[in-house]
Amino acid sequence: MSFPPRNRIATLEANDSPVSLAALSATAVEINNACDVSTRLVTIADATNTLTLGATHVNRVCLVLDATLAVTLPEATGTGNSYTILQGIAATTSTIVTADTANAGFHGFIMGSDTDAAGNYNWVATGAQDTISFNGTSTGGKLYDWIKVTDVATDAWLLEGNIKQSGGSEVTPLSSAA
Repeated sequence: MSFPPRNRIATLEANDSPVSLAALSATAVEINNACDVSTRLVTIADATNTLTLGATHVNRVCLVLDATLAVTLPEATGTGNSYTILQGIAATTSTIVTADTANAGFHGFIMGSDTDAAGNYNWVATGAQDTISFNGTSTGGKLYDWIKVTDVATDAWLLEGNIKQSGGSEVTPLSSAA
């Protein structure tokens, strides 16, 4: 086996055509994030209490085992980064809030299903909402409820999710702190 001289950029063969790595602009961290499936699930332990999402949570599923977790999203700047929060335990007072509550907001919807009566809800986020609150019953946050947010533009989060609600007085989990 021979190696190229140290001052040369290696090339790979793809479909019988050389591909130069000189044009590669991705960092090692970005390549690992895209390729390493062993880290797709990030467990958030009980008694964490507060969590600011960052690089270790990008494009991963955060399995929440803390019933009172307060999650803060990073600034929305249009990176395309997604964060999925999955309840691994029923919430009692959990929140997901944007970092910039004065300007940023959610756009999209959360689908809610009533578990103790026939009914479904579509909770619409119009950009004016910056907080999602779970209480384990009327606003959701039951086992395996999930929320996914994607940073689509400055101050804008695309929102999607599915929650289960109960208690006879189901209400939107969306609100505004501003």
